[in-house]
Amino acid sequence: MNLKRSLVMVLVIMLAAMAFTGCGSQETPAASSGSSSSSSAGETSAEAPAEETAQGVTDDKILIGNSAATSGAFAPIGLPFIHGIESYLAYVNEGGGVDGRQIEFLHYDDEFDPALTSQYLEKLIYEDEVFAIVGHFGSPCIAATLPDLEDSGIPAVYFAGGVADLYSTDDPDRNIYPVQPIYPYEGKIMAAYAVSYFDAKTVGIIYTNNEAGLNTYEGIKEQLAEYPDIQVVAEESVSPGLTDATAQVLKVKEANPDVLVIPSLSAELAPVIKTMEQQGLTDVPIVTTYSNVSSVFVDSNYNEAPNTMDNLYGLGWVDLEGNPAVWDEFTKYMTELGYEDELNAYSATGWIAGNFFSEGVRRVAESGEVLTWENYMNALEDAPISNPFGGSIDFSDGMRTGTQQMVLSRVDVNSPSKWTAVSGFNGVDDLK
Repeated sequence: MNLKRSLVMVLVIMLAAMAFTGCGSQETPAASSGSSSSSSAGETSAEAPAEETAQGVTDDKILIGNSAATSGAFAPIGLPFIHGIESYLAYVNEGGGVDGRQIEFLHYDDEFDPALTSQYLEKLIYEDEVFAIVGHFGSPCIAATLPDLEDSGIPAVYFAGGVADLYSTDDPDRNIYPVQPIYPYEGKIMAAYAVSYFDAKTVGIIYTNNEAGLNTYEGIKEQLAEYPDIQVVAEESVSPGLTDATAQVLKVKEANPDVLVIPSLSAELAPVIKTMEQQGLTDVPIVTTYSNVSSVFVDSNYNEAPNTMDNLYGLGWVDLEGNPAVWDEFTKYMTELGYEDELNAYSATGWIAGNFFSEGVRRVAESGEVLTWENYMNALEDAPISNPFGGSIDFSDGMRTGTQQMVLSRVDVNSPSKWTAVSGFNGVDDLK
């Protein structure tokens, strides 16, 4: 049963219940003490019914949930992401929760399978009755379930993916609140860095032929069109799950670009880089997506392609070193939960997801309002929300644009994070 059908069933049941109660005998209100028999019929008074909290909210608990890949090929991303959310909620709950309520987190492993994501999404909303979806995970899973999520009306805070349909500047589906960079805009920043930082005149592109790769590729092409002197000398696609990229790498090698832009996730970037090492294409700088800027990717692939990876650059929107106090809190709670080996960008994004969700709850509590979906969404949109690892997001006036400024980093095996920033945070306009 899909989500729309579930909503229809709920409405039918509600209407039937209303009709039934409306047909019953009406009770005569008891006269209040001291009332006058001369009061006119028009002077009756009725108190407005008290506003009720949303589903998933009790006097002492707020239930939230998501599904994400915590097994399979994407587990190295999904597991630390989930653990980062858990750690942030441990930090909140240890401090007494929010307005006396502990935040409880329910998670299912969807194995990066959109069909499972859809099943778990329906279960979370209609069986578990969570208050919000926090950290909807994986671009193909997000793309497949976004229409149902929009139709449900449930607040959905933070998307671990950047599919283009999340982007809006004035007419969003109100319950959708993206934080991470959205792929087309990230593609624009990748292209802008490729031109400005490397002073490139010729550009090569290798992209994955899937939702994430194509969305980012479109942004790259759109931005490169802004530079009349820049020539794209190679454009190659790879299929999801490929293990050999010899044909694509040889074409890029023949074209000899000044810089190579690869908007592919780790599963496709790794074989491309290893093939480049094998083919001796090791001196061209590579710019890749923020999703690969993690110690996990470097540790997994550096030994097989050290020369190529020494020229690997990636975007980032998480500053792990810029706020030592946040890093200390993050480290403390990750360690207390036994996740000290996962202190990386992936778990930091989970911490960020927990922070953005909790900030909306805090604002509702501070306003003295009841925790409903409507009041919660008003609170998220009331003022910009700070990212604990740098920057802020403004959801007001229909803005659903994700992070707009990103830093460029380079692989550095001597750094604790295995990456070192080589620029500050910049948007497209900053790099022109």
